[in-house]
Amino acid sequence: MKKVEFEKNSEEWQQFRKGKITGSKLRDIYQTDTPLKKDVLDELDRQEIRHTKSWTIPTLMELLPHQSILLLQLRVAKKVGYYELMAERLAVEHENDEESPMERGHSLEREAIDSFTDHTGYEVNTDCVVWTSDESEFIAVSPDGEIDEYSAVEVKCLSSAKHLQAYFEKAIPSEYEAQVAQYFVVNEKLQQLHFVFYDPRIPAKPLHVIVVDRSEITKEIEQYKQYQKEVLADIEKQIIELTF
Repeated sequence: MKKVEFEKNSEEWQQFRKGKITGSKLRDIYQTDTPLKKDVLDELDRQEIRHTKSWTIPTLMELLPHQSILLLQLRVAKKVGYYELMAERLAVEHENDEESPMERGHSLEREAIDSFTDHTGYEVNTDCVVWTSDESEFIAVSPDGEIDEYSAVEVKCLSSAKHLQAYFEKAIPSEYEAQVAQYFVVNEKLQQLHFVFYDPRIPAKPLHVIVVDRSEITKEIEQYKQYQKEVLADIEKQIIELTF
């Protein structure tokens, strides 16, 4: 073991800890979720370990050597702490670092869309507009950009960790599921949403895009549409009771 001494909570101490798995960070990366049964069965087959497919995952995993279990755990969806470690090693300082996430998103939005245009060739209309549904003016969305009547752009400038997580997992964070669906709920002509992730602090991959097609989320679109219609109807009922 090596010992490196610093003044407690000093800037040097903070910088030295970056990118390292410390005791406080271990809980944020250690994976306790269960691997997929298919992955466990494949590993047992690969090692020619006798088993019965109907057995539970814990029982099947008891047959595997410890190293194989660790490798299976690494294949489970990673916690954000994993990507925070990666970000600490990859990210560079940027002039927007002191801004709040919302302020940072607003200040980088134009830069993100310009980068998207350079990358894809799509010209994006960024006029400040609000779309409202033909079914109700109270169902609306504010697009970050419009390519044409069939395609739109949503920009997210997230933490470097979440930026990397979205890139490696090729998935939009679940907290934005409703926002994605709302684009399609409001604009029935919309066929594609280009969900743009932008973070200039990650020079290796400052921009990446996930394209969502209407056909991929038809069930979710209908669910969110019906839910909003029910909510608005209930609100209308309550207002009538209060005012008449």
